[in-house]
Amino acid sequence: MGTVSKMNTYSPDFIYGLQSKYELTDELLIVFEGINEMFKTSSQYIDMKKRINLNVKWKLKKKEDITSLNIIFNALNRLCTTNFDTILEEIKGVEITTALELDKLSQSIIDKMLHEEQFIETYVALIYNLIVAGRWITSESTFRQVLMDKLHNIYELLIKDNSDQNDRSKERGLFKIIAKMFKAHLISKMLISNLMDNQQLIYESTNNEKYMENFIILWLAYPEYKEDYITSIKETISKRLQFMLMDNEIISVVPTVYTKPSIEYTNYIVYMDEYNTVQDMIIDVGKNGNYIQFMGVVLRHTIDHSKDINLIIKIIKQGLSMKIWSKQDIFAAIEHIKTVELSDIVIDAPYYKQHLDRIIKDFLSTEKQDKEYRYKKGKYGNKSVR
Repeated sequence: MGTVSKMNTYSPDFIYGLQSKYELTDELLIVFEGINEMFKTSSQYIDMKKRINLNVKWKLKKKEDITSLNIIFNALNRLCTTNFDTILEEIKGVEITTALELDKLSQSIIDKMLHEEQFIETYVALIYNLIVAGRWITSESTFRQVLMDKLHNIYELLIKDNSDQNDRSKERGLFKIIAKMFKAHLISKMLISNLMDNQQLIYESTNNEKYMENFIILWLAYPEYKEDYITSIKETISKRLQFMLMDNEIISVVPTVYTKPSIEYTNYIVYMDEYNTVQDMIIDVGKNGNYIQFMGVVLRHTIDHSKDINLIIKIIKQGLSMKIWSKQDIFAAIEHIKTVELSDIVIDAPYYKQHLDRIIKDFLSTEKQDKEYRYKKGKYGNKSVR
């Protein structure tokens, strides 16, 4: 038996110590090529030659090859509940500037949710936090708009393919995504109720159980809607669907990352008279709460307190002055309210859209528009915009 040539060994810690975070370095390349050269002199080489292609060269990864999308995809592959906060901050720091990048990213997240159903809730929490943080608003669209368009396209394709041969697991996953996005306040009541109506009509015309299953998945997220209907059909559906109605795990509790604020931020606004200045009130909020959550409450305050619009304008102005939030933060929050919540709100507060428009005009418009608005501002006086 031939002798095996002495070979240097390199521990994993040594090799990993030579790597940068995502690149194959020149130094590590030399180590790998050195191992190949030593292996050529060993008695194992002839037996293994057919299995090894020595002509393959390690290709150095250039820094410019590490795109924003690659960084995000790498982070998504590591995402789990235990490292959620770390991964969220990592992804939030990446810039997406083109419509193509936004399209690829949205498709990747949807694909992951459809194929990793057990992590849908985690991905929805990620989506919510990214949208609230105002991430990825390009000149053509926003992250939320692209995401919703893609979900709509998938839904349309599944509806058109009403045969039993379509991908049932994908269809079920889609409705679970919609349900959990509704629970996370990313989808409006109007949209989810329309989808429920649609599934009900198809079920009643086809008697195909899968449409009732889709309906139940949505209903578990929004049980206030169609409660009488569920009661009326409960005894006529299969035992499996009856069990679904009792199964609280299908639509589990919304994670704490996107639950409504536990602090009663509204009280700070309602009892504003107890503070000497708006600044004093904002400083007090900072001692106990989160300024981004507070901003969301401020922007929604006039839904129930219509006469406080001028106070809200003062709070937003002071918050911008103190740099506790940015114009981008406010724009992202208003865009979220307008696209998700407004259709439900205007039924009870028809003036609320005017309030949002005024905030945009006061703080987010161009300098020219600002001058024009200041010129006309007298018409508002000290009265609320109704």
